[in-house]
Amino acid sequence: MSGRRSAGSSAGSSVGSSAGRPAELPRPGWEPPQRVFIGGDECRVRFFPDRGGAPCDFDFGVLLVSRPLRVAMARGFDAHVGPSGTVGSALSAANVFRVLRGFAEVVAACDPVPRTPGDLQPVLLDRYALKRSSKAGLPFEMGLLKAVLRRMDGLNPKLVNALAAPTTIARQLGRQRGSYPEDEERRIVQAARVMLRQAAERIGGNRELLERWRDSDACVVADERQAEYCRVLDLVDRTGVLPRQSAASSRLPPWVARHGNLEDLMHALHPRGSELAAGALLLVRMTGHNGSSICQAPAAHHRPDGFAGGAATAVVELVKARRGTRRFMTVALSDLPVWAQAPSQRVMLSGRDQLHTPFGVYMLLLELTAAARRITGADRLMVSWSVTGRPGQGFRVGLRTSILDDGQWATAAGLLEHPAGGEPRPLEVTFARMRKTHLQREQRPVAHTEATLADQYLAKDGTAFGDYQRLVADVLAEQTRTARAFAAITSLSEQDLAQARRDPQAAARRHGVSVAALHRLISGEADTVLAGCADPAAGPFAPAGQPCTASFLKCLGCPCARALPRHLPAQTAALQALEERRTQMTPLGWARRFGRPHAQLSDLLSHAPAAAVEQARSAITEHDRGLVERLLAGELDHV
Repeated sequence: MSGRRSAGSSAGSSVGSSAGRPAELPRPGWEPPQRVFIGGDECRVRFFPDRGGAPCDFDFGVLLVSRPLRVAMARGFDAHVGPSGTVGSALSAANVFRVLRGFAEVVAACDPVPRTPGDLQPVLLDRYALKRSSKAGLPFEMGLLKAVLRRMDGLNPKLVNALAAPTTIARQLGRQRGSYPEDEERRIVQAARVMLRQAAERIGGNRELLERWRDSDACVVADERQAEYCRVLDLVDRTGVLPRQSAASSRLPPWVARHGNLEDLMHALHPRGSELAAGALLLVRMTGHNGSSICQAPAAHHRPDGFAGGAATAVVELVKARRGTRRFMTVALSDLPVWAQAPSQRVMLSGRDQLHTPFGVYMLLLELTAAARRITGADRLMVSWSVTGRPGQGFRVGLRTSILDDGQWATAAGLLEHPAGGEPRPLEVTFARMRKTHLQREQRPVAHTEATLADQYLAKDGTAFGDYQRLVADVLAEQTRTARAFAAITSLSEQDLAQARRDPQAAARRHGVSVAALHRLISGEADTVLAGCADPAAGPFAPAGQPCTASFLKCLGCPCARALPRHLPAQTAALQALEERRTQMTPLGWARRFGRPHAQLSDLLSHAPAAAVEQARSAITEHDRGLVERLLAGELDHV
């Protein structure tokens, strides 16, 4: 235990429980593991990932600063990433260390060179910002740097005040690319599917051959060269290590080398990092979650469908590290296509079609990495083999989000762009842009609010902003046309109510209702939040003679609805609430869901006397607001 959440917890065991799991208490005599190692020339911090796995050591001895500053930085780093901090993954801890290392280089370049924490001055923050000014993530880096420095002891008051001041560096959105145009998205998604299918065919074919050899298949055993190749595959599968000619040599013995080089033989049964990146890209596009969350996804999952047929689902627990205590997210990956290019019929998905669903991609990745996970004992979904992997075996646990940054993946996938008058170059492929593409296409928030989706993603997506504006305008125009196609609901004035009390039969004939229905309307017995209903079994939203089960919002376009003066406060409250929701939702989401009732309410109130509307606005009660809120939230809809 490292003092964090239990690393061995399973996402599936908490499904359906609002209380969660009971806290895991330390055993009697338990002592927390040592995290800071300072002694002699050593200055090192050990980080324990939130979700278990091997701890990571960060050597502060490499920083180009004095010993007192190294120690102070190491202790500040430990306070920030330790059990009481907000950092949960090794990747995030490495980012913090990278920022500190860059700051140490700035300190080392000073004249005179600061020797103690008290010597550090606020100007060093400006110098670091100047050094990193070309980086789009500078505001984020400055936040990390300040957070760690604030945890250091012995700082002078001027620096303490500077660290407490808000960061004024604006995020340079101009350097950020937006979502992919549809043709680029199609090319990337198709290339990712091809790469992942090729990996599945290669690994699946070799595994089938190996199983036949292990079962003493006569055809395989009789072929001497093929049998020898299966001996090599057996070593790759069981140990993840191939023999060498000698202890001092890295060369393979002839009986192994004649079947291929080290990389080809290891990749016969273990996926490449680039192939897992293809799967991660597909999952980001289909789920909309951050690339970092997908790249560190767990292998442990829960199957709520119980393998009983129908739409299969895997429930996994992803981590969005920078959310602090809210970083754990339970996510359902279903066997249902996400976008229109997927098969439209409900059929059993083949191996070719499984890459159109989050569940299909996840389960294929789980299968491809099973052997590597068994050898390494890892608990992650992504485990690949690389010559630059962990010393001794070459396995990488998890996937670096930067794996796409150098353009090699795009080049290997054949994704090139041809700028006007320039040489062909790799298409920019990133997890961040693919996530923006999901948000742009699906128009639904993922691990954030609708306001964040609208303000931080859609409104700032220069690639598709013009198209998005036109789409919203078209939807609003269509909703307004639809609202006006229905005649405005009949309104009864105070004079109409007075006549109804004097001559109910005449008033009923005038307003097209029965006398009994008129009495129910006047008494409030037939109220439906924004109006009254003359005949619930005669509306257009249910079969003739059947009680209406439509949302009460549809009363605004129903011929059976009648608006009375007492409904004005609720109607004005509803119009205000719709306007407020306009700022809390994506423009397209608001237009699709509330564009029509907003137009109908606006039209209805425009026909009411202005003085009556103003009086109703001042007469709105908390009961009215609460009822309207429940109406817009769908709580009053028929289930």
